Formats: sequence, C-alpha cells, structure tokens
Amino acid sequence: MPLPLRRAHTVAAVLSALLACALVVPATLHAATARPQLIVGFRPTATVAQRRAVLGRAGIESKSGITRLRATVVRVAPGRLEATRRALLRRPGVAWVEVDHVAHAYGEVTARQRPNDTFLSQQWALATIGAEGAWDFTRGAGTTIAVLDTGVDYIHPDLSGHVDLGHDFVDNDDDPMDVQGHGTHVAGIAAATQGDGFGVSGVAPEARILAVRVLDADGAGNYSQVAQGITYAVDKGATVINLSLGGDEQSEVLHAALDYAAASGAIVTCAAGNEGSTRLGYPASYDSCLSVGATDVTDSHAPFSNAGPGLDVSAPGVQVLSSVMGGSHDSWDGTSMASPHVAGLAALLKSQGLSQREVIDTILGTAHDLGAPGYDTTFGAGRIDVAAAVQAASRQPRAAADTTAPQVQQPEVRAVKRLVRRGVQVRWLTRSRTGFKRVGTSTFRGSYAYSKTTRRGNRRTIDTFRYRSGIVYRRRVVQVRTRRMVRTVTVKLPISVQASDDVAVDRVAVKVDGRVVGLDRTAADGWSVTTDCTKGTHDVVAQAWDAADNHASASRRISVRC
Repeated sequence: MPLPLRRAHTVAAVLSALLACALVVPATLHAATARPQLIVGFRPTATVAQRRAVLGRAGIESKSGITRLRATVVRVAPGRLEATRRALLRRPGVAWVEVDHVAHAYGEVTARQRPNDTFLSQQWALATIGAEGAWDFTRGAGTTIAVLDTGVDYIHPDLSGHVDLGHDFVDNDDDPMDVQGHGTHVAGIAAATQGDGFGVSGVAPEARILAVRVLDADGAGNYSQVAQGITYAVDKGATVINLSLGGDEQSEVLHAALDYAAASGAIVTCAAGNEGSTRLGYPASYDSCLSVGATDVTDSHAPFSNAGPGLDVSAPGVQVLSSVMGGSHDSWDGTSMASPHVAGLAALLKSQGLSQREVIDTILGTAHDLGAPGYDTTFGAGRIDVAAAVQAASRQPRAAADTTAPQVQQPEVRAVKRLVRRGVQVRWLTRSRTGFKRVGTSTFRGSYAYSKTTRRGNRRTIDTFRYRSGIVYRRRVVQVRTRRMVRTVTVKLPISVQASDDVAVDRVAVKVDGRVVGLDRTAADGWSVTTDCTKGTHDVVAQAWDAADNHASASRRISVRC
C-alpha cells in the first residue's frame, strides 16, 4: 500500500506580535502601470515592413522603438499581457518578447515589494530554488495542481479560496478534507496563497489546487484509489498532478494511470521514497512521471532520500515549512516535501504557455548541477532552479505556432507472442500485525503520522506511528520474505503504429476498448506498444502528439485469438 513519503520535524516557534504597516506607493507608479507594455525583439533578417506587419496582425501599435537593439515597445490592453506575449512569440521574425517592467528609485516602497507572508523569511527552500526570481514573470495563474494525498484542509488561511474540491476515494464522497495533515503540507509547498500577510507562500501561489483524497488517516491507500485519483484529476483538467506517496511493488494499474495522464499532456511529479535506498519506489520508477529526490539546506543529498537509475531531479526536502491542519504551520522532512516544489515549478512553466515536453525539458535543462558533473543517480539532473527555468522560458526564442497535427495510420497488430518464464518469485508474507497501541508520549501537541520500514535479512518490520495530543501510538506489521520457483506463461499482443509529423512526433499512445494500454516516447524500434492478449473482438485506437500537443488518432476493430 502506498504511504506518504515524508518525515515529521517539529518546530517550536514563538510568535511575536505583528504590527500592520501601510504600504507607501509612489504617485508615479499608477501612471507607469496604467497600461501594460511589452518589448518585442526582432531577428536581424526582419525588415521594417515585416515588423509592422507582425504588430498589425496582433492588433497593436508601436509606442516607440529601440533601434540599436532591433526592438519595439508596444502597449497592450489590460488583462491581455501574457496572451499577447505568447501570440507575438509565434510570429515569423520575432526573436523574443518580454514584459516592460517598472523600475523605481531605491528607498521608496513599491507595491511589488517582497511578499509579506509572515514566515517567508523562514522558507529557506524558496530562497534556495530562486522562487522570488520567477514571480516577476509568472505566479502560476491559469493552472491547476492536483494534490493526491490525505486530502487538503481547504479552510486553512493559506489555502482557502483557491482549492477546488475533488473526490474522496477513501470515503467515496465529494469532501476531500484532510484527515491527517500530510496533504495540507504538500499543497502549501506547491501553491499556498501569497501576499496576504499570513503564513507561508507556495512555489506557484496563483495556481489552483485540486484536492483529491486517496490516502486514509494513517497515510495509506490502495493503488486502485491512487489510480482512480490520477484519472479523475486528468478528466478534471489538472495541469500538474503531484504524488507524494509510493510503495515497493510494481503495478499495472498505476502504470496505466500514469500513461493516461502523460498521454493527456499533464505533468506528473512523484516522490522518490524515504528508505535511503538506491532503488526508487513506485510510481516514481515509471517513465511517465518526474521522479524527485530530496536535498537539504546545504544542497546535499538528504540521507533518507531514495536515489538510483531513473531519478530525474532533486528539490528541497528537509525542514520544509508549510501549512498543516488547524491553520498552523510546521517543518517536515521527506521526498513528499521535495515533489511539490517541482509540481509548483511545472505549474509556473505551464502558465507561460509551454507544452508538456517543453516543461519537462526546461526543468531538467536548467537544474543546478550537484554531485558528479552532468546527470547522476544521486541528484538526477540536479536541484531545481525555479528562477532559471522561468526566465529561460520567458526569454527563449519561440518558433511560430505549430498547429499541424501528426498523421496517424490505422494501428497494426503483429503476431501474438507467447512468453514462458521460469524464475524465483519473491513475496512478503505477513506473520503478525498489531493495532495501534500506546508506546510513549511526546511534547508535540499536534497530530501527524509517518511510516518506517526496518529490514534485517529475510525479515522486515513496518512501524506506523501516529502522534495525537501528546500521545504516541504505533502499529507494527512483521513480514518475512519467501522464495519459490515458478513458471509463468503470458500471451502478449504487440501493436505497431505508423505516425509522422511536420516537425516531430513526441509520443504515441494506444487504447484498447477505451483504456490506455501503453505509451511510447522513444520510437527506438518504431512506435509500438505491447499489451496483454485477450481473446475476442476489440476496438484499438492509436493517438499521436507532437511537442506542441497537437494530436490525431486512427482506429480499427480487431479480432484476436490468444
């Protein structure tokens, strides 16, 4: 069963009285920002006539020119700044477009000063990843981060007002209120409200949160609940999905759900796990999600964080301050805390108009390299750099809009493959299980839970601790590992797809009877997917996307004998 991937780190904090101060806004500020402006940089080959044509098609006029820099200043209608910027970037001859920001003499307080959230100065993680350097470009408006967890305390002052209530797959109702605290902490890291003079700020403070509960009060939930939550979030239009949870076992349903999310264009971030292992947990091991390890305040690898082949990137995950139940705040450790930092960054980049592939490439390409030069299995591509990523997305030349969808032919079914495997089956069998028993006391007066696994030879002990009102409870499960020789026969159905695009095909997915059965991103042996063979007649649909998320599909009905 998947468990939330975090550790609790209690912070004893004494709050001093806060004095409310009024902002002094220079009189010139209102005039300077009354009508937003953009600066448009043109390529050297763009003629004067071409420059005028670009602005004319966009329905805007030049205010002034910066001749030496081949740039033009234009005024934009209020509320159309980002849309106009993206539209201009698609025009031939345009090299770059940026917001014409307002500068002020130092010594005056402006309305764009540092956010006034009470604990912002204690959020070392935001400073390390350069979040404030990104907020002048975007704060994530127009995106939705689905938090699949123990629920979200949607009345918390740092979250209230921008949480969309999704489904509770544990109690099967539409009230995903947090029952444990883990999900609230995760949600705050990703997208806590900013500038309200209270609490903390999230990485993407203007993104919305879709609360989906898939874990119970002990922080545990079935894979099926997680898979349901993923597909639900996709169908609700989530831009980013965060999974600060995981287990040791592979799962077809989790894999299929992640492929479904990836095929839809969503970005999924997954915590790597907290066992200090050189192997990632699941779902972090799957290619369809961005797997995230944890770093500490010194940019060192957190000792509890899983690592190994397949780790994509790292983010702060030690003593991370965020929201907890009851309107409070606390610092926790875990890859659960690292993952929502990446989810928040993904939302910032999506708000800039980047496609799924562009978001992933930008996150990995701008990460701050740690450890061995280049990619390594301890840090992945490195620790995320939010400022570098967002600024790169804002400044990079954007090609003209690609609106041409790929061409897809009807999927072809190859000869059925019968695979016979002999090997050793390893299973963990439960020998004993206790209920929650009191084992001690704690000075901590809140409530939270976490899980710890201890292995010794062929035996493992899983302890789940629950802290409530100063009392510590523990549930212990003891399991032994068994091995036996097994012979398995599986029948597989290979399905090949012919797809092409005027630029390049990014990914191909195959659905059988309405269910995504596979996703191919590499085309190493041509676009193909292999699924379990089921005798009978089936409807097969092949879908192809390019990097701009244009897509097309083709289908056929097949009859197979397995």
